[in-house]
Amino acid sequence: EFIRGGIVEKVKVPVELTFKNLGDSIVQPLKSPQDCLINADLRLFGRAEQLHIGLSALLEYHEKHLGLPQLNNEEQAKEVLEIAKKQNEERKKNGAFFVEKLEEEVVLNIARFSNAQVTTVCSFFGGVAAQEGFKIVGKYTPIQQWLHYDCFESLPASKGVNRKLLNGRYDDLIAVYGQEIVAKLADLKILMIGAGALG
Repeated sequence: EFIRGGIVEKVKVPVELTFKNLGDSIVQPLKSPQDCLINADLRLFGRAEQLHIGLSALLEYHEKHLGLPQLNNEEQAKEVLEIAKKQNEERKKNGAFFVEKLEEEVVLNIARFSNAQVTTVCSFFGGVAAQEGFKIVGKYTPIQQWLHYDCFESLPASKGVNRKLLNGRYDDLIAVYGQEIVAKLADLKILMIGAGALG
């Protein structure tokens, strides 16, 4: 009969995870109808679903034209939007993954800026990919299928932004934020300390 003292050992029971292939998960990203996509920003509930439909349309555009839309090309962005609308309606009829109301501006932004490489966003996804790589040892639970992330709320609010490219190293930043913000960043006098690999 146990009275006191002793050693307790926690035994972690292995959990087997299964994942869909890319083709299947594009059409039906959820394992069951009760599931939902990971929402990176809880202020924007349902945004992950909108981004998934936009990404699916962008992939179809890429397959058709063998490339992404040009930066801020409105005609090509509208073509991606039409693909998204068509896909969403087809999925609604077939019982696949769809959204009730497509947020057109989200899909247009995906298309407008899909060809841009913004350093901070690339760093974020690089960090996520590195963390997922560590999870192969089995200590942590990996992301289930999809993580959609956007920062469209950081775009300039005014419509009169000068996004004319200058054929320089900051063209991707100009395409997203405009020449005015890039000029302000260039004029800043900042010394950054502690921005190394370990924080």
